[in-house]
Amino acid sequence: NPAAALLPATYGVDDIPVIIQDRDFTEDGQLDFAIDPGDNGNLYDTLTVNGTINPFIEVPKGFVRLRLLNGSQARIYRLGVEGADMVKIASDGGYLVSPVLIEQLTLAPGDRAEIVVDVGESPVAMVDDHFGRVLEIRPNGVVSSAGQLPGKLADIERIPESEITVERRFHMEDARNFWEFDPSWAINGAQMDMGRIDETMRFGDTERWILSAGDGQHVFHPHQTQFQILTINGEPPPPDESGWEDSVLVNAQREVVVAVRFDTYAAEDIPYMFHCHILDHEDLGMMGQFLVIGE
Repeated sequence: NPAAALLPATYGVDDIPVIIQDRDFTEDGQLDFAIDPGDNGNLYDTLTVNGTINPFIEVPKGFVRLRLLNGSQARIYRLGVEGADMVKIASDGGYLVSPVLIEQLTLAPGDRAEIVVDVGESPVAMVDDHFGRVLEIRPNGVVSSAGQLPGKLADIERIPESEITVERRFHMEDARNFWEFDPSWAINGAQMDMGRIDETMRFGDTERWILSAGDGQHVFHPHQTQFQILTINGEPPPPDESGWEDSVLVNAQREVVVAVRFDTYAAEDIPYMFHCHILDHEDLGMMGQFLVIGE
């Protein structure tokens, strides 16, 4: 859509990447990393944005575009903006149909989203439910952003039910053996095995995947494909989650249904993966492999 070209697009000026991570550091300033087998994974106490603690950016007045990535090991952020409206324009797979005004943005590990903020004369703050201030956005008072916020961004056709030919279920659950102190996680009762293919799909097919979680929350992510969310706990997704996605948060004892298309082959010697994007869970077995084959 040519209208999307009107969005802020001057890199580092009014179009800025924002990589959010929680970290832990040793006494000599080195990154400290560990795996936690618990439901939430390892959550750290120091928040960084683009590798910086207590960050701020200086931007022109007017519309500013922030390209967000949750690069954390396990933490889920619930973000808001103080001092301006927050408008979501894109998700994992690209532009939404149109800009959506939102109060809060949930960003799970591996999630991407793009938002636009209209910066005025006063500073604006991005905030999180847990950490408080994440990023201060200061107007530089020198120039004005040339970017605009168009009413239409993309044409996205919803996948019709009639196109779906196969249904699969993926249940993410705790597979730990507490008696043997064997911390592990599984999908459909199976842990990752490099020598096993868990699912085989056909090129060109569209499938319905029913994603569910046990007692913990998980972030389901398949490689080399995208999907549309059909329902979240039986309800249609909100407008800001109705675009193309490649990861989705599934809360404990909840269910998300998605429609997936396969337009890329995956041969037996190079299978694709599906896994939980909470890295502690992934590293402890919550991962599988799939093929995409021809007729």
